[in-house]
Amino acid sequence: MLAVLLLALGGLPVCTPAPSPAVGSWSQSERLANPRDDFGLVVLSGKLWALGGMSGSRGNVLGSVESFEPSVGRWSPGPAMPTPRSSAGVAALDGLIYVVGGLAEGGEVSAAVEAFDARSGLWTRRAPLPTPRMQLAAVPVDGTIWAIGGNTGGPAIGAVEVYDPTTDRWSASESLPTPRYGLAAAVFEDKVFVVGGQTPRGPLPTVEVATPGRARWEPGPPLPEGLSRLGLAVLGRNLHALEGSSHFRLGSGARAWDAAPPSPTPRHGLSAAALGDRLFAVGGCSADWIDVPVNEVYRAG
Repeated sequence: MLAVLLLALGGLPVCTPAPSPAVGSWSQSERLANPRDDFGLVVLSGKLWALGGMSGSRGNVLGSVESFEPSVGRWSPGPAMPTPRSSAGVAALDGLIYVVGGLAEGGEVSAAVEAFDARSGLWTRRAPLPTPRMQLAAVPVDGTIWAIGGNTGGPAIGAVEVYDPTTDRWSASESLPTPRYGLAAAVFEDKVFVVGGQTPRGPLPTVEVATPGRARWEPGPPLPEGLSRLGLAVLGRNLHALEGSSHFRLGSGARAWDAAPPSPTPRHGLSAAALGDRLFAVGGCSADWIDVPVNEVYRAG
């Protein structure tokens, strides 16, 4: 079982992004059937899968699932989640999609963990999350799933818990040095990058990085500005972070993020995923708090 010993972080200056050497461009793709924000987006079996989230002026919690196959060019409905949720952690591992925690109907902060098998179309319940929370990040790491940060309906937390699907058990790890919610996480260059998020004081530029097996966290290159409820994805040899009108890229081995072309539709609560040579920025909520079904595609120049 992976264990992570976290190292207290010193402050790092926020860097001004350098001009992007590779311009890249955006285009429009098939829109979601159901507008949503604060949902999960993963890649499995050559498709994008959008799961849960919320929609509507009152933030109706969704259990609906849609999949998008680029070669077909349309979204198709999938089996709904047993427990509708927004702001959950979502990760794909060994042919299954795991939905972890989140905000359930009635404002309940959930501990539910459910796994979806795209081959059979069936959902199964798994061992619940030891610390119920929402606005967390979930990321697959060396055959396990890490549930990172979030909040329990109050202050930001830094809890890190690791799920082993072979035993259906969770184990506690050391907490993040910077407790936060609305964060994102991805494996980039064989390390776990935890990016952005916020506390009640506002969005954070903080990046913290762990190398599995080395038992410590270290500070990573900070974002040029604080981002929360962001999309995060690895495209080729670059890690991309998107939120609002901001799009930043961290290159392999780079010490600072550079600016990349922003998506045509500014929004928060979106999700991002890379499939082939394309980065998809899907859904989210516009500045006037209207959920948008957009699906915009970025190709590096």
